[in-house]
Amino acid sequence: YFAAKENNIDILNYLLSDQRIRLGPNSFKECEKLTEIKIPSFITKIEESLFEGCTKLSHVELPPSIKSI
Repeated sequence: YFAAKENNIDILNYLLSDQRIRLGPNSFKECEKLTEIKIPSFITKIEESLFEGCTKLSHVELPPSIKSI
């Protein structure tokens, strides 16, 4: 599972291009630099508290592949 605790958006974008990555609960928790995100199409589930504490997040684009939120 991926966790964006370090607020490094470049690493975040790189990791989200890897189809082996899975977004676990709290993956983006407290990622204060995150302002927008496009969830890749290979992700099928949005876990609990995924964006908790992302105070600057204003846009989330979800793919049709999402089966559970």
